[in-house]
Amino acid sequence: MKTKPTAELLGLIDAETEAFVIGTILQGGDPAFRQAEFLDVDDFGVKIHRVVFRAIKALAIEVHPTIDAVADHLSQAGKLDSVGGLSGLVDLDAKGVSGMPIAGFGQTLRRKSNRPARASAEREIDGNSGAWVLREQRRGPQRCGRAAVPRS
Repeated sequence: MKTKPTAELLGLIDAETEAFVIGTILQGGDPAFRQAEFLDVDDFGVKIHRVVFRAIKALAIEVHPTIDAVADHLSQAGKLDSVGGLSGLVDLDAKGVSGMPIAGFGQTLRRKSNRPARASAEREIDGNSGAWVLREQRRGPQRCGRAAVPRS
């Protein structure tokens, strides 16, 4: 019997795709970024990924957005700890595959981010255990008929 994937599972799949795209950019620098430069920060559902991608976009104008440049940029902005420190960036970097085409994966992220009732999975690092914690984020009420109902 086939079952539909849950929103939580889809959120994890999206989070892994996001990490793959970012990790590949961190490994490949500007050539990899050019394949996904059409993405916006809002195309990423994971808060850490949004912070890192915002830094990548800012750096891509001047230098290759590699892991060392991103770490330096985040450190100077006081945001390195918000992504799990250097080890958090190394974890993201490890999710990438150097030389792998990422434009199609970027298009998938873009398409999924434009769904009107998208619930994003928010992954954070638990301060006590250091493990990833999945938390569902709702993006405000959605009007349906006469009553406002929360998006799911």
